[in-house]
Amino acid sequence: EASKIGDKKPSIRAELIDRRENFDFKDTENLSPEEKKEKPNSPALNPAIYSNVLLHSGEFIWDDVDIRIPGRGFDFVFQRTYRSQAIYSGPLGWGWDHNYNKRLVELYSGDIIYYDGTGRRER
Repeated sequence: EASKIGDKKPSIRAELIDRRENFDFKDTENLSPEEKKEKPNSPALNPAIYSNVLLHSGEFIWDDVDIRIPGRGFDFVFQRTYRSQAIYSGPLGWGWDHNYNKRLVELYSGDIIYYDGTGRRER
């Protein structure tokens, strides 16, 4: 049946995460003020909240959870992050990182930088 093409079937051990939400992208000019208040987070009404581009630098950032396996206490979560201006070729390729790729890097000055695997770094 054509309507079932692309339907996801959950795994017994793992739950695939799909960050896309069901939004109504219909013409917003004809919506009443009450209808606009009902969906304030719709990208058609407020596109800036879903932008993955930093306006001050033009850097594109994308992160996504690929797999989550529920467990007792802590879940196993594998999340990857892409930063277009990252000067790093990691295990997933140029600009890509993942949440288990925590590392320390020593600079020529002797300073040490901690990378947390999600694109964040601390000196």
